[in-house]
Amino acid sequence: ARQQSFLEELLRSPDTLWNSYRGGRRELVRRTASALGVLISLMAADLPMVFMVDNAHWLDENSIEVIQELANMRSAVPLLVLFVGLPTTVSEQGIPDLSTLLVQELPDPLLKRLILDRLGRSNSIEAIADQILARAEGNPFFANEIIDSLIEQQILVRDTATGTGDNVPFRQARPGTISLPTTVEGIARSRVDALSQTQRTVLLTASAVGASFSLNTLRELVGEEVEEAVDSLVIQGMLAAMPSDTEVSSSYHFTQPMIREVAYSGLSVPDQKRIHHAMADRLIARAESDETVPKVRIAWHLDRSGNTELAGRYYLAAGKESIRIHSDREALKPVSYTHLTLPTNVSMCR
Repeated sequence: ARQQSFLEELLRSPDTLWNSYRGGRRELVRRTASALGVLISLMAADLPMVFMVDNAHWLDENSIEVIQELANMRSAVPLLVLFVGLPTTVSEQGIPDLSTLLVQELPDPLLKRLILDRLGRSNSIEAIADQILARAEGNPFFANEIIDSLIEQQILVRDTATGTGDNVPFRQARPGTISLPTTVEGIARSRVDALSQTQRTVLLTASAVGASFSLNTLRELVGEEVEEAVDSLVIQGMLAAMPSDTEVSSSYHFTQPMIREVAYSGLSVPDQKRIHHAMADRLIARAESDETVPKVRIAWHLDRSGNTELAGRYYLAAGKESIRIHSDREALKPVSYTHLTLPTNVSMCR
């Protein structure tokens, strides 16, 4: 029950927990790994389990350290963990019993077969498959992202006249040449551009709030009801709901950092500053009665809003707090920002 309670708190508000835990950073790493170990062992007690960490190149330092700690634990049940990402993602992180398997590009005939197996076989699909093949350059993950993008934009639609059940093939919705994105960022951008105006406004606003956000916060910033748009973004795989034991306000997070980056770049600079200013004011007001509000988060929003002097003071306060709670190495991260934000006549020793 204690492990369950800790995991619920961690999943509900990871940033708050990691920035306010009083037991020390190393203890928090060990406790997180221990709780995950218990959960995984229970899940794997009946059948062997395979866990996959997708986009592992986005793992942050805290996640890597938890994985290192988890890997050093000895489980009585067989477990296989797969990290899918760039070759250097975790290979140099000192994780025990880690083997690296470099996946080479798929041969064109095999990749085309995979594309056609998913889309069906017709003259128009054959031509599109050749385009995807040329763009993906042997990368099946990139090919799959391109297909998902074409389906989301309804460039490819189900051909209900030629199939039934799960075997309904796809067809090109409208005749003519289609344009494929050239990069993963291009795919993310095409997905964001295809959103309705309301969905796009909600997503772009959320991107400035942070990697995770509450529905109440988003509603106040947008100035209207956002539930329907958020639900649609969840269905499209851009956002995901976070577990919560309260019905006060649901929370969500971005499923891919790239989606958030692309959405944020779609905001004008004045809109970015406006949202960051509003978030900074909101967090400062909350911090008066809630000491768990991370000062580094307040500083980040102040910095992005253009109030660099006040941001520097909060970065410095966050560094002092880290010295008290965590290690010197962690403390240096927020403190280093004060050199960039504080005026030259402000003492670092205050």
